[in-house]
Amino acid sequence: STSQIRPANTFVFELFRLSEPDNPKDEVVAWGVLPMCNESFGVVQGCFRIPLVRGEQDRTIDRHGELENIYAKDLSQWLCN
Repeated sequence: STSQIRPANTFVFELFRLSEPDNPKDEVVAWGVLPMCNESFGVVQGCFRIPLVRGEQDRTIDRHGELENIYAKDLSQWLCN
């Protein structure tokens, strides 16, 4: 419910490369984050472009600015929107 939404709540997306005969294991290729609520603490709605960062999710990141710093320092870490 919307009464349980907190500013720190987020949706985390992971992009997987699925197994195939040459590579029998699924693996995370990239990940991205979207805030769960807007400035009025309502659930976000609409279409969004979410920057995806290469590799598995870095669970030490706790602010969106830190995520931006990853691909600002090394653009090759940014996979796509």
